[in-house]
Amino acid sequence: MIQKPTRFVRPAGFMPTLIASILLLTSTSAWAADSFGWQWPLNLSVDDGGAYRVVLTPELYEHIQRPDLRDITVRNSAGLEVPTAVIGPEEPLAAGPRHIDLPFFKLPPDYRGSNRWIVSRETQTEGQIRYVQTEHTSSWVGPSAGVLVDASRVREPVLGLHLEWPEQAVDAPDPLDVIVMVETSPDLERWTTILERGRLVDLQNETGHVLKNTLEFPGAQKYLRVRPVKDSDFIEFTSVAAVARSSKADATWEWKVLKGEAVQEENRTVINYTSLGRYPVEQADIVLDTNSAAEWTLESRDSDKATWRHRAGPWIGFKVDGEVQRRSAIQNLGTRQRDRQWRLVSSATTQTVPELRLGFRPEVLLFLAEGDAPFNVVAGSTKSEITTVPLQRLLTTLKASFGPDWMPSPAYVGTRAELDGPNATKPADEAPEWATWLLWGILILGSAFVAGLAVHLLKNPEKRAE
Repeated sequence: MIQKPTRFVRPAGFMPTLIASILLLTSTSAWAADSFGWQWPLNLSVDDGGAYRVVLTPELYEHIQRPDLRDITVRNSAGLEVPTAVIGPEEPLAAGPRHIDLPFFKLPPDYRGSNRWIVSRETQTEGQIRYVQTEHTSSWVGPSAGVLVDASRVREPVLGLHLEWPEQAVDAPDPLDVIVMVETSPDLERWTTILERGRLVDLQNETGHVLKNTLEFPGAQKYLRVRPVKDSDFIEFTSVAAVARSSKADATWEWKVLKGEAVQEENRTVINYTSLGRYPVEQADIVLDTNSAAEWTLESRDSDKATWRHRAGPWIGFKVDGEVQRRSAIQNLGTRQRDRQWRLVSSATTQTVPELRLGFRPEVLLFLAEGDAPFNVVAGSTKSEITTVPLQRLLTTLKASFGPDWMPSPAYVGTRAELDGPNATKPADEAPEWATWLLWGILILGSAFVAGLAVHLLKNPEKRAE
């Protein structure tokens, strides 16, 4: 007689329990695969910009964990990452666009005499205009009495308007030559004239072309109104763009002031400082509250386990009050440093404890608007690592396609919201508390399952073989 091989019979529910255990194990490791601490909504200056630029704020730097900035990216409404890159303030694409397209709305011809003109605004988008009409006229045919321009989403100073209209025919019998006025308002109720007489000209003949389509003024608020000075003049605009001050990131230095703790060592004084963010520090300065002078060397490192590195000095830091206050010069570090720990080391013991000022120029986050809005910046992780893409090369190609004046449109950082919070910033080999307990629970359940399986087989020996 041929003996049949022994076959173990799984108790009922074995596979569902095994699958559930695998899913639980997968869920406990998911925190390490894609975990960001915080997110910020992005307010777009225009809806169809295609590519956008975001100047990194101090708050963003304070939540980024990695010194290589590989834990900051942009996600679309579906939660998918879009092509993103961080560039330095010296890069050409870090400069803000000179012209920013603005939505505009034709004013009905009877708006001047109407007792009431109605404007629909969206408060969730900081007052973005949806439509405009007077009390008595909701639609009309023919020329308008001017345009209402919505600049509510632009945060750069608006110093003028760039206007376009249909192309004029050569030797047109009525060439365009119109005097207009510009008014501005913070709320569509109170209006102030910021340009009393601005001239728009488009004269063309076979020998030349005279074009003036830019209006300049000291500055504007959220809304603007452009209309001809003469009621008999009309002009139909096809596009309106804000003329913004160049907002190249390297035009403005930001400073963080750190307070230190002094440690007296043999023949020297060491003052330790802690930086709260991954600021791209390029300059350093000391602040003294009394007249004093000492020789200092500046060093930094990223953690307690790292080695201190020389950053600047030695130099004489001093302050002398008099008719003219004199103080030591700012020190250039040569390269950007994002270290968390800084220290000043004196050449001799001193009781002076200066404040340390760290200077940096904000970098620019570029992203392509793949997918649907809203877009969010996510940052802060010791587990997630962003895969860099040659975004700058792509944007350079786009610039070549759209012309030398094309620039990514501005986008602005909104109010922070928490995702995984501090759990995302723990060391990669340190699981959050809930994951640790869950893993222990799975281990206990697994042990109980194996013990139950053994007891089941011992109580039912006839089921071990057929």
